[in-house]
Amino acid sequence: ATWSATSGQIICLLGHSGCGKTTMLRLIAGMETPTSGSIQLEHNVLWNEEQHIPAEARNIGLVFQDYALFPHLSVLENVMFGLKKFPKKQRQEIAEQALKHVSMHHHMHSYPYTLSGGEQQRVALARALAPKPHVLLMDEPFSNLDHRLRDQIRLRVNPEGFCTRQQASQSSIGCFILSVGTSCWDCLCNLHSTQLTATACRRLDALSRFSWWQYCKLI
Repeated sequence: ATWSATSGQIICLLGHSGCGKTTMLRLIAGMETPTSGSIQLEHNVLWNEEQHIPAEARNIGLVFQDYALFPHLSVLENVMFGLKKFPKKQRQEIAEQALKHVSMHHHMHSYPYTLSGGEQQRVALARALAPKPHVLLMDEPFSNLDHRLRDQIRLRVNPEGFCTRQQASQSSIGCFILSVGTSCWDCLCNLHSTQLTATACRRLDALSRFSWWQYCKLI
């Protein structure tokens, strides 16, 4: 697949089960190694046959489909885990703010096993947002949230939550790339045909009465 994204865009990866949506996200994040080709972020080559920038140096956030929280760490400690470049006091402040962002600050001293699936998903989202990544990758990020909470969280983490597209492009997160699991995007990357299809977000909003898979049938 060959495609690109610009600052402030929301890209949705679409395809049937097993087509490689999660693998695509893991390749971008640096958790899988391609066999050929290249991955670039702006003017920096993240991977090609001659060089490889490790995952921790890419400034890319990833929300895993299965959350991937550390069971022996509290909610607060899980979010602080990726903030080691900051002083300890600042790490805690950033983590607490990220948890407030997803309405999970009242669970900061709890452990993952005491949380519901939706609550664990919000903690994973806070952990990905806390370092203010340049690119945020989300693997079915809202699948375990109810509709009311899904809408609230979506407005907080994607550019449609900003008043204007210009504000989105000036935010700390430059680009959002998601697998199926949200109903607001700018461009659709169909992994079955490896083509990037530009589609206005409002088109999906107008079809909000349909389920996601009903919409997929329409396109």
